[in-house]
Amino acid sequence: MTMFNVQPKRKTTFQRLKPGMAVFYNEKVLKIIKLRNIKLTEKGLIYQFDVDGSNGILMGESGTRISIIKES
Repeated sequence: MTMFNVQPKRKTTFQRLKPGMAVFYNEKVLKIIKLRNIKLTEKGLIYQFDVDGSNGILMGESGTRISIIKES
C-alpha cells in the first residue's frame, strides 16, 4: 500500500503540472496522465488534464494553486 503525504507548502500552478505528478484536489488524490487541452478564455488560459481517478478530467485556470503530493 502506498502512503501519500500532502505537503501544504509544496504547491504549484496548473500551468506547471506535468505527466506523472500526483496532486490533491477536492479531497482526492489524482495522478496526471497527460495534458489534454489548453483553451484561451476571457479569464485567461484553462488547462485540461487527463487524470487517473475522479471522473478522469482535471480542469483549472493557469494561475490556480494546487497541492503536490509526495509518495513516501
